[in-house]
Amino acid sequence: MNFLSKFFLGVLLLTVFSAATEAPIAAADFDLVVGIEVGESLTINDIDWFALVNSDSFDLSGPFLTEGDGSACVLGGKYGGDVVGKASGTCIAKYIVEADGSPQSLFFRVDVGGGSDTTEVPATTTTVDVDLVAEILVGETFVTYLGFKNLGLVDSFSVYALKVNLIEGDASACVLGGGHGDDVVGKAPGTCLLEASLSFDPFDPSPNWEVVYFRINVTVPPPTIIATAETFVPPVDFEWTEARDANKDYFDLVQAIETWNLGYTGEGSVVAIIDSGFEVTHPDFTDRIILEVCLSAENLDDKCPNGEDLAEGPGALYPPTKFSGTHGTGVAGVVHQFAPDARFIFIEPVGGGPGSVGRIDLAYNWVLDNAERYGIDALVMSYGENVSQREALVTGEDCPDPDDENGKFAAMKALGVVPIAASGNDGFLESAGGTPGCYEDVASVGWANRYGLVDMASNVHESLALLAPAGLQVAAAEIEDMGSYAPFPGTSGAAPVVGALIAIARQINPGATADELIELARSTAYSVDDFLVKDIRLVDFLTFSQTLAGVTVSPKKDISLKPDGVVNLFVGESVGRNDLCLAGGFSLDCFEQHGVQKFIPRSLDRISGFASICEIPSASSGSLIVGASPGTCFFSVGMAPWSGGDDEPTEAEYQERLIQVNVETLDLSSVDSVLEIKVGELLDHDVFYITGVFPNNLFLGDPEFLRGEGSVCTLVGKQTYKGPRVYVFGKAPGTCVVKIKSQSEIPSVGYFAINVTE
Repeated sequence: MNFLSKFFLGVLLLTVFSAATEAPIAAADFDLVVGIEVGESLTINDIDWFALVNSDSFDLSGPFLTEGDGSACVLGGKYGGDVVGKASGTCIAKYIVEADGSPQSLFFRVDVGGGSDTTEVPATTTTVDVDLVAEILVGETFVTYLGFKNLGLVDSFSVYALKVNLIEGDASACVLGGGHGDDVVGKAPGTCLLEASLSFDPFDPSPNWEVVYFRINVTVPPPTIIATAETFVPPVDFEWTEARDANKDYFDLVQAIETWNLGYTGEGSVVAIIDSGFEVTHPDFTDRIILEVCLSAENLDDKCPNGEDLAEGPGALYPPTKFSGTHGTGVAGVVHQFAPDARFIFIEPVGGGPGSVGRIDLAYNWVLDNAERYGIDALVMSYGENVSQREALVTGEDCPDPDDENGKFAAMKALGVVPIAASGNDGFLESAGGTPGCYEDVASVGWANRYGLVDMASNVHESLALLAPAGLQVAAAEIEDMGSYAPFPGTSGAAPVVGALIAIARQINPGATADELIELARSTAYSVDDFLVKDIRLVDFLTFSQTLAGVTVSPKKDISLKPDGVVNLFVGESVGRNDLCLAGGFSLDCFEQHGVQKFIPRSLDRISGFASICEIPSASSGSLIVGASPGTCFFSVGMAPWSGGDDEPTEAEYQERLIQVNVETLDLSSVDSVLEIKVGELLDHDVFYITGVFPNNLFLGDPEFLRGEGSVCTLVGKQTYKGPRVYVFGKAPGTCVVKIKSQSEIPSVGYFAINVTE
């Protein structure tokens, strides 16, 4: 690497380092003291670097002004790496030199003389005919070379040399910069006049320069406005917690809020839950727990807190531990979200562990013995035991019941109790899951996502009674250390939604039987189709309640997917973070250069559509979604403002949007331009500028292949005087299609067919 190319590396690194304030340096510690006049420059050629570094090979970065920046000195010159005297005073320039793998800092003191403290670089008052007027924002760059080509200020196809000089305007408004020092960078509001000399013959030792003049107006960028989320106002007269505010989408899906507005909140109803890990002290359960029940047996080592096989009343349950888990707290929390005035009986057979319960037969017997005494309306069982599909095939029984548990559930129904169980989270497309959900007299419940579709993990079957949403923010136990509320997904979170529905039903009609209520819930529900099982019934609280109450039934809500934004892709085309931000209408700054970054805390959530249609590539690709074949997909996209550092956004800062992605095959007759090359030839990237596809003064990104990559065409890199460039190379006869996108806030896109011939 020669000295000049090393200097270019230093200029490129100029945007990485900040002019942080250095500790004061004694005069004797300066590596060089230089005097210049106002308007003069200290250039790299003025310095004997090899003597200072004492090495024949080194890398150079800088300069960086650590003192006097903008007052006595500014950075400028042809390459943006000269120290220019602006006013009388002193500045300190720092260079970083790395020789033999060891970096060191060199400090130069630059004394600027030739005027008073207020002397500025004199402005040139030359009157010229301006060929171009452009406007940029503070911090933005006018790419001179591309701007001249796009605006037609040069006649030749290629410019081989370019010199730019600032001839009017304070350097505080504009400075020369960019990768080669010939672009104009907006530094502060104002205006500047520049002269550019262009040469078109690379072999002419005495080029005939063509001179153009252009004026750049620098303006202040508009402030970034990030909308704040509106706080939802509770429509009913009960405590509206932060969880309910977060769960509004789920409530809207099943029309729960409209149901509460009719006064149906589960008041007077009792929901029993068999589980473990109940946080009885949670505020959501205050004055709502009728009874705590602990159960054990003589042959069990684990006993209730009182040392006995039975404990009832306050303090009867062990507090949640890491061993017992906190599952029961989440189940009860879901019931409270949908039936805020329902009351509870918490039943815990001891001897279970995290996500499991002990001797459930003890719990079933207790319910049978006490259902009438306590007026139990619903029994929620968010647990289950899988049935081996091989065993079911051999025995012919897909729901074995050797202990006649179903008989107990039939007896419960006769007492007015509606038994409800989770279908399981194995993702079975056509399976009843396991016991007790597969029993005939138990209402099995599957898991719907927030958009009303069957979740990927849910088991479904023709015998599935209902589908209900899960994943809400619900009551959380203290040992979880997640605050008062936490997400509770799965069919374990779906089953208690139906428990809440039954609680509301019994408030409306206490005499309705279990079978009548389940049948009415199914007949008034939404119809949802899965891959194999069709017409699965998703609960609708409002239609169910109005029908049961005998009042006028409101029109059915349309729960079809309603995207917040739509992205249209051709097969092979990709979409990145900025475009998804724009398409989704996020109240964020969707342009990273403005300082407020997007942040996607988790992988995209595929709501519908096969991976064969919309592919999610690896994180390193820079693309989020790639169109693979014609079709439509829906994704839930989460974004939040984040400007770096270790502090990630809080859950409340996340914004969720539903994005529809349509993929179609690009018809070659509809491309913007058709280009021709031969096998073995390179298609110069500059050709895309003269097709007339793009507006003037845009910087274009590298080609993105939609078709023919690797077989007909490929991309190759080539070093040019403007730096590394990417070209399309003709590999074999045929046609390839590329997409070119401008690198601007409102991007322009062009599609090009490239015919490769022998």
